[in-house]
Amino acid sequence: MAFLILFIALNVDRPGRKTYLANMVSANKGTAYVAASNTATAALMLGTLLVIGIISAYPNPVAMLMLSIAVATGVVLATQIKRLS
Repeated sequence: MAFLILFIALNVDRPGRKTYLANMVSANKGTAYVAASNTATAALMLGTLLVIGIISAYPNPVAMLMLSIAVATGVVLATQIKRLS
């Protein structure tokens, strides 16, 4: 289930990253940045799955607390992204 959610997030996130990077850099560097971003996202997905696997060894309340903290951290970091318009 976790991998399905990460896969959906990747497919939703990919067009946003392409658009965001296209507005930041020239066309020549854009493809390199998108490729690096895709690689970083894949590494993040693998790392997330590893962390979820480790957390699943803990009892449910502890695991839910740890995942809730991770989600809250992601929300805070996402709200700090600068707009490019």
